[in-house]
Amino acid sequence: MTTDHIVMETLQNENSRLQQQIATLEQTIVELCQSRHMLQHILDNLPLAVAWKDQDLVYRGCNRQFARDAGLASSTEIIGKSDFDLHGPEQAEQHRAADHMVLTSGTSEYHREEAQDRGGKALTWLRTSRIPFDNGGEIPRTLLEVYEDITAYKEEKDWLRMFYTVVENAPDGFGVGSLDGRTMYANQAYLTMLGGNPLGSMFTEYTAPEDHQRIPEIVQQVQTTGMWQGRMTYQRANGETFPAEVATFIARDHAEKPLAMVGIVRDLTEQMRIEEEQAAQQATLRELSTPLIPLADDLVAMPLIGSIDSARAQQILEALLQGVAQHQATTVIVDITGVQVVDTQIANVLVRAAQAVKLLGAQVVLTGIRPEVAQTLVGMGADIQGIITHGTLKSGIAYALEQNNGKGMSSKQMKRRATGGPSGQEGGNMATTPRHRTGLGPQTE
Repeated sequence: MTTDHIVMETLQNENSRLQQQIATLEQTIVELCQSRHMLQHILDNLPLAVAWKDQDLVYRGCNRQFARDAGLASSTEIIGKSDFDLHGPEQAEQHRAADHMVLTSGTSEYHREEAQDRGGKALTWLRTSRIPFDNGGEIPRTLLEVYEDITAYKEEKDWLRMFYTVVENAPDGFGVGSLDGRTMYANQAYLTMLGGNPLGSMFTEYTAPEDHQRIPEIVQQVQTTGMWQGRMTYQRANGETFPAEVATFIARDHAEKPLAMVGIVRDLTEQMRIEEEQAAQQATLRELSTPLIPLADDLVAMPLIGSIDSARAQQILEALLQGVAQHQATTVIVDITGVQVVDTQIANVLVRAAQAVKLLGAQVVLTGIRPEVAQTLVGMGADIQGIITHGTLKSGIAYALEQNNGKGMSSKQMKRRATGGPSGQEGGNMATTPRHRTGLGPQTE
């Protein structure tokens, strides 16, 4: 075999080997491209934003989410850019300082919460992780940055914190219990109200024994309608009971699945004390608004002041009847000098009161009649037979006392004195003397 032949064979073998290596390299390149394409596809479909930088903190790639957040049309546009191309100077410096610290220390940083201002839009919150890669060398050459947008989470967290603050500072008791009735949370007002810590206790432990039989019915209503509201008697840790207004409802998750039972409890002790005081004050005011003043053994007077509505009209009637019976009065003076407005309704009340008193055997003397009041009584066609009227309270009292002083007279004389007729002559209902009158004619003292 000649030398040329040997050389030719060697070259052919080397060429064949090189071709095999080329084929292997080409296959490797294809596989690498496929792997890179697959990796990019995976990165682009992650719910996270991913990017990587070199040691100079220049971007060398990113996924679709990062490019979208940066306002880029594709992930390839990020290559060669820095944070100064994506953010304002102050924010870019903050990002670079954090990146440099990770590259220098070679230690990864996970879940760092950062605020980011994206071009004047609403503030965005990111949870960022930075991971260095040394590429086999001593100095890290690549920095991987991964973040997720936690703005919605931060807003929900802030809302929860706000509501927690509101509930903790609410004057009413707030309690949250499991669906089987065991207390899981109690705000400060509830703890103070009960005088102990109910956490872990069953709801029935802090309700009075007399209300225990109501609880199954209440729970059934809550489960059926979603809520219940009413009054219950609670029991403090020291055994003292107190009335409470309670609202109970079921808290549900996003899928409307029941999570817990929530109760809002208001201690009514102080409210009921105030209501009792107000009721007592109202009773006192009613007595003051319809005062019945004894003037003699069988003479009482009721001076009325202010406006008269239907409720007070009923009080006037009741007070008159009770006063006549209590004092065994034969004459009742009702003075309306202080009543500014006497309309048809009030006039009707006065007439009815006089008629009711008459049924008890007493007579009404109505004083303080003004011309407009007389017109109202005449205009409504009121039956005022048997009602003595006087222009002033003074003349009415004088008349009534004179009547009392004349009780020893004969019935005929008393009748004449009552009607104002001349001696020896019987008068009618209408008075003719200037001292008193029983009609609605001109009145004097």
